[in-house]
This record gives sequence, C-alpha cells and structure tokens, in this order.
Amino acid sequence: MLLTLLSALLAGPPAPKYPVDAIAPALRENAHAVVRAYDETVVVKSASQLVETVHKVVTILDPAGSDDYGQLGVQYNSLRHLNYLRGAVYDAQGRLLHQLRAAEIHDQGLGSSGGSFMTDVRVRYADLRQPAAPYTVEFDYEVTSENTLFYPYWQPQNAENVALEAATLQVTTPTALPLRFEELRLPAGAASAPAVTGNQTTYRWHLPAQPAVEEEPLSPSVEELLPAVHLAPATFEVQGYAGSLASWQSLGAWVYQLGKGRDALPPALTAKMAQLMVSDPDPRARARKVYEFLQGSTRYISVQLGLGGWQTAPATEVATGGYGDCKALSNYTYALLKAAGLPAYVALVGAGPDETDVRAGFPSSQFNHAILCMPLAARGTTPADTVWLECTSQTDAFGYMGTFTGNRHALLLTPEGGRLVATPRYGAQANRQQRRTDLWLDAAGSAKATVRTQRVGLAQDRYAQLLHEGDPEEQKKYVANRLRLNHFTITSLRLAAAPVAKPQPLPGVVELLGLE
Repeated sequence: MLLTLLSALLAGPPAPKYPVDAIAPALRENAHAVVRAYDETVVVKSASQLVETVHKVVTILDPAGSDDYGQLGVQYNSLRHLNYLRGAVYDAQGRLLHQLRAAEIHDQGLGSSGGSFMTDVRVRYADLRQPAAPYTVEFDYEVTSENTLFYPYWQPQNAENVALEAATLQVTTPTALPLRFEELRLPAGAASAPAVTGNQTTYRWHLPAQPAVEEEPLSPSVEELLPAVHLAPATFEVQGYAGSLASWQSLGAWVYQLGKGRDALPPALTAKMAQLMVSDPDPRARARKVYEFLQGSTRYISVQLGLGGWQTAPATEVATGGYGDCKALSNYTYALLKAAGLPAYVALVGAGPDETDVRAGFPSSQFNHAILCMPLAARGTTPADTVWLECTSQTDAFGYMGTFTGNRHALLLTPEGGRLVATPRYGAQANRQQRRTDLWLDAAGSAKATVRTQRVGLAQDRYAQLLHEGDPEEQKKYVANRLRLNHFTITSLRLAAAPVAKPQPLPGVVELLGLE
C-alpha cells in the first residue's frame, strides 16, 4: 500500500487532456461548445439484446453551452439497463479538476405524480457544470438493451452553435443478424467497408471536424442538415415477441398482432354504439357522435411500461377506467366505431409540430404516437372520404390533425400488415389569418385600439390550445410577447372558437384584443 502511494506521488499529476487552445480557430467560430470526441460502440449479442458504449468529450466555451453540455442524463428502464456512468471535468489547460463520484450521480423517475405519465423509465444524471468557462467534460457510459426494435441513432453534432472535432461509430453484429443502416449527409470516406471475422461482421464510420451551424430563423431543423447514421435490425425481439423490419408491412404486422383481440367492449356499451346505426344512418354524423362520446368520457395518460409501450391496453379497461394512452384510446375508439358499424384502422405516426416525416425508404421504428384512420365509402352524391381522429384530445375538432400529426405519413395497421399512407395535407389556402384593427388617436398623440384576429387551420393551433388549456394570465402573456409594439397595455383579451365555415370545415379561433 505504501509502495503504491509512493509510486503515485513520484508519477505526479496526470498529463493534461483536451486543452482548449488545441481546438482549431475555425471550430470555435459561432460555437458555444465543441464536441472533442464522440465515440460510440454497439455490439449486437442476439436478436433480443445489444450493448451500447459511449465516450463523449465536450469543451464548453461560454456559459450558453454549459446547461446543455456540462451535464448528462442517461435513461434506463426494465428493458434498458445502465451498466455504468463515469465522468470527469478539466480546466482550460486540460488539467483534471474533478473525477465524478458515485454519490454525485442522481437517480430520478420520469413518472408523473398526477397520473398523466405512467412509466418505468428513470434517468441517472451527472452535473459537472463549472462557474466559469471554458472547461471540458468527459463522460463514459454503457447500456444493455433488451428492446432491439430500437437501435441507436448516431448524430454526434445535433444542435446549432456546436462544432465537432471528431467522432466514430462501430457496430459489431453476428453475420446471421445483418445490420441495416441509412447514411445521411456523410462526407466522402466516412464509411469503411464491413469487416468479417469468424461469424461476426463489424461496420465503422468516422466523422472529421465539422464547424458549428448558426441558428437561422425558419430554417430546417439541424437534424435535417447535419451528418447522421440511422441503424436498425433486420429481425428483432421484445419480451419474446419476434418481428421483422424487412418492410413496413412486416413492422405493421408485428404491432397489429400485439393488439389483436383487445377490442372487446362491455356488452352494454356495444349495444349503445349499435343503436347509433338506427338513430344516425349517415356514417359521418355517426362517427362524430362516437368521437364526442370518446372526448366526453375519457382522458389521456401516457403509459410506457415494458412492452406496454407498444401493446395496447384492452378496450374493456378503457371503458371501465375512462383513461388510456394513445394506443389504448385509439384502440378503444376503433372498438366503438366497429360497434357502430364503421370500419377503422389504428395508425402509428411521428407526432409533433417539429417532427420530420417518415424516411419511407428505411423501414424502422420512427413513430411516437397512435391515431385512428376511418375510411368512408361513397354514399349517394357524397364522395368517398377518409376521416382521421386524434383520440387523446378532449377538445380537438372532429377530423382535424393540425400541426401535431398532419402533413406527414403514418403506418396503417391492417390484418395484412402495415402500409404507409398520408395524413391530411393542409396547404397555404387552408391556413390563414385575417385581422382588422380600429385605431383612435387623441390630440396628445396617445392611441387606443381594438384588434380582431381570426386564425383558421394550422394558424390557430397554438391559440386553440391556449383557449382550452391556458388561464387568462398565460393567454395575455403569450399574446403580449408577440406584439411588435414598443409601448402598450393590454386592456382586454378574449379568445373564442370561430364559426366553422364550409366547404373547408377547419377549426378557427377569434382573438379580440384591446390596447392602449
């Protein structure tokens, strides 16, 4: 023991690592942080297990990069096990300031105490932020995943004002389990030829230095601009349920089978829905009544518990409890419509105003939400149509997808498997804002104004959310932040649903504003 201590004292402090002055000037330009290294290794053990190891080093150049890169959180759950998390922080000269201790790693669940979020997902996070920049953080972690439906996604540079020095990706998989990958915007020479050793195949990628991308209003997201590699298996297994990603058809078939037989309703509710076929012979009017029943009798919670992240709860549970996640509520609505004589299909979609559309040429799990698609056959002079339903909202208009799930593709789940189809498209003519301002000026130069603004279609989405969910103070703050006036006082504000106009019955919101 004494000999070991003496050797350490004689050896002196560790050699500096990652000095800031070693960063090329071109990489510091417009950068809040520089990723010095991002080395990821993936080892596929079987169709049901893989191990992911990450080594990440980031130099924070100024306080604007500290919150995003001076700390790290790694999620884990019952199917994703965190084997270790290590870290260290260095000063501008590369001298070690602090080695992360186990007691400094925090552990926190992501569930909601209010019951709106039920999950076994937890996060371990480490905070190595320093009071002054520049400084460098180094993190290492390893995860074992038993959910091989999801392979890691490699994009080392994934934000504005962040430069990259170098990054590597290595994937080793049994040759009998070939890797599927999609390369996007890689520079020439970034990929190496696969190497076969025994019954294993190894794939490698390397990214050289990349300058920071400046933030630009109305530009595409950086995910659509910077180099990336998407990974996916050919076959996978989750908790004993095996599937294939050879096509959208096979992925859809796997998800469809998970939910098969879970659409039974209590007999009394089945009879209630069947009665609508007598009272409402028009299919669209009948579907609207079913949707109104859904909105008035259920509420949304998120459920991500193991396979429950993909397998719907039975419709009887939703009918009894009055709640469910997007899968469960969509399946429940499907069952209600079925009982009312209306065919429908659950569909998977990538939801969110900023969510990119599905990469159609790369079948893989690219979805985070479930909705419902209901085809309507031609009836008399009424042509055939398709109605899409958002089943998690108590306030959305019937058949309206908006910025959340409109203008993109969804995976329709049918007995024959999956099929990519387009959700409703909302073009420029369907989305509009009309404003009238009445202004009164007095002799002293002061002014009063009343402003009436009507927004329709995508233009009204955020205001509809404020109307239904925001309190008066939140509404006032949102509107005030978007008024390009130097001096004003909001004297009155009222939001109200706009009358639905034909022939394009899109929802709208009217804003009545008083200013002085």
